[in-house]
Amino acid sequence: MTVEPYNVDRNVYDVVRDTGRIMIREVFGENREKLGSYDPMSNALKCQIWPGDDQPPVHVHGLEAVWEDASSGKYSIRIPPLDTCLDTAIYSIRVVMDDIDGLKEVYRGKIRIVDAPGCYPDKLKVYCSYRDLLDKAPWIDTLQTDMDRSGFMRQRSAAKSWIDMAIIKRSKVLDDSWHDSTNYLYYGVVPPNFAYSSYVAKLISDGKIMVDDTIKSIAAAYTVHLICETQFSPSGAYGPYLEISRRMYGSAAHELETAIIHFDANSDGLADLHIEIGRVSGRGRS
Repeated sequence: MTVEPYNVDRNVYDVVRDTGRIMIREVFGENREKLGSYDPMSNALKCQIWPGDDQPPVHVHGLEAVWEDASSGKYSIRIPPLDTCLDTAIYSIRVVMDDIDGLKEVYRGKIRIVDAPGCYPDKLKVYCSYRDLLDKAPWIDTLQTDMDRSGFMRQRSAAKSWIDMAIIKRSKVLDDSWHDSTNYLYYGVVPPNFAYSSYVAKLISDGKIMVDDTIKSIAAAYTVHLICETQFSPSGAYGPYLEISRRMYGSAAHELETAIIHFDANSDGLADLHIEIGRVSGRGRS
C-alpha cells in the first residue's frame, strides 16, 4: 500500500469568471516529502468542483487536472472561463488520482467565483442613488466589500422591492374602479373578498411611481438597514452597526406608513393616482 498524499489546502483562491485560473500543485506527504514519481497513464488525474457537503459535482466543461511533470509529482489544475453554471460563491474543489489501491485524493481546497465586468446584464432597478445613501450615512463606503456591487446596488434594489411589495399589499381593491372622486385609494371597511390590486402592481412594474424625495429617503434608509444588519461579529465588535440597522429600519417603516405614493399612469409628468398608505392601513397620517 502506498503512502496517502497530504491533500488539504486551507486557502480560498479567487477565480475570475471570464478568465478562469491555472494553479500549479505537487503531490506530497504529510511532512511535505516527495512521495515518488507517477505515470501519466496509470495515474490519471481528475478534477471536480462541487457546492460542498454531500452534493454532486457541478459539470464544468473544460475543467481538468493535468500532469506537468509526473516524475516529480507536479500537476496543474485548469479552471476554464466559467458561464452561469456556477453562481458567485465559494465552492469546494478536489483532484483525485488513479492508483493501484484505487482512487486517491491528492488535493482538496476551495475557490471563490468572482464576477467580471459584463458577465450579466444589469437588470437591477432602484429608487435612491448612492448620494442618497451618503446623506443618511456618510461613512457607508467603509463597509463595502469586494463582493458588493458599486454603490451597494444590490441592497438598493432590494429596498425598492421592499417598498413595492409594501405598496401592493396595502392596495386592496374589488375591481378597476378602486379610486374615489379624489383619486385616493378607497379605504374603510374592507370586504373579505378584496384582493391585492393587479392594477397597482402593473403600474409599479411599468415604472409609473413618481420617485419623490420621500420615496428616495425611504429607500435610502432601508438600504442602510440592509447593509448594517450584515455587520455581525460574535465578539460584539460590530454592535453599533446593528443598532443603526434597527433605527434605519424603524425610520423607513415610519416614513412609508405616513407616505402618499403618487403614480403618473399616462406618463405626462403629472400625478394621476395616489395611495395614502396610512389611510389604507386604517391609521391616520401624523
